[in-house]
Amino acid sequence: MTDVRNSWYGPLAPIRTQCFCQSHLHPQLSVDFYQYGTFSDDPCWKCLLKCYGLTLNIMSSAGQVDTQAWANQFPYVTPQIAQKCSNSIVSEPDLCEKAYLLVKCSYDTLAKQYPAKNFECSVVKGTVLMCFLFGANVHKLIVNDVVFLCKL
Repeated sequence: MTDVRNSWYGPLAPIRTQCFCQSHLHPQLSVDFYQYGTFSDDPCWKCLLKCYGLTLNIMSSAGQVDTQAWANQFPYVTPQIAQKCSNSIVSEPDLCEKAYLLVKCSYDTLAKQYPAKNFECSVVKGTVLMCFLFGANVHKLIVNDVVFLCKL
C-alpha cells in the first residue's frame, strides 16, 4: 500500500498548501497517512479530503461524485472502485464526511487487493508478536519509544 499512497501524493501537490490552510489540519496527520497508512478520523483530515475532492472536481459542492475524474486522477483507483465507493456514500449530506468515506472506501478496497506483508517481529523486551506493515521494507520500528526489530 506504500506504492498506492505514494502515487496519490503527486496529484495533490499543486493544491496541498491551499487545502491545508482551509482545513487547519495538523501536518502530522498527513505524514502519518503517507508514511504509515494511518487513516485518521479527525474532522480536519476529513475536510482536507473534501478540499481535495472539490478542487480536483472529483466532488461537486452539491456532493455529487465524478467517478471518472476520481479514477483518472488517482493511480490504482479503477472506475469500478470509484463507482462502488461513490454508491456507498450517496446519502451522506456532510461533504467532509462524504469525502472521507469515499477515500476510505477506496483505500480499504485497495488494501484488500494489495494486502499487508506479514513480518515476524520480536520486541526488544522479549515479547514476540506479529507486525503487519503495508509493504514497507522496515527492519526497525519504533512505536511509543518501544523498539521492534522486524525481518521478512
